[in-house]
Amino acid sequence: MFLDGRDLAREPLQDRKARLKELLSEMPPIIRYTEDIVGNGQAFYRAACGLKAEGIVSKRLDSPYRPKDRGLWTKTKCVNIEEFLVVGYTDPEGSRAHFGALLVGYYDQQGKLHYAGRGGTGMSHRELKRL
Repeated sequence: MFLDGRDLAREPLQDRKARLKELLSEMPPIIRYTEDIVGNGQAFYRAACGLKAEGIVSKRLDSPYRPKDRGLWTKTKCVNIEEFLVVGYTDPEGSRAHFGALLVGYYDQQGKLHYAGRGGTGMSHRELKRL
């Protein structure tokens, strides 16, 4: 909920960011608002990678706020890009449903499959169920 009573969940990202920018303008200089980069995504990605950034995060400006819904965001990484195969999974633990971690592997240059570890954090309940 905004201080003026508007429902945060119904506001698109661009409106929430405008409010955040306004609020941060009153903060000490160590806390800064980062401007959006709209358009030219491929050029921005190349520039970010050229600066050795980890990557970029994208979201539609008209998207609503949805708690814990990471599916609205897209993270495009520059570094440590590898391809892995899902070779299995573990049982779910705690409050996580459907399965625990994905077990992943990779083929070396000789074609031998190697275990690489576990993955799968950050998936929504819907994505866990879909998989």
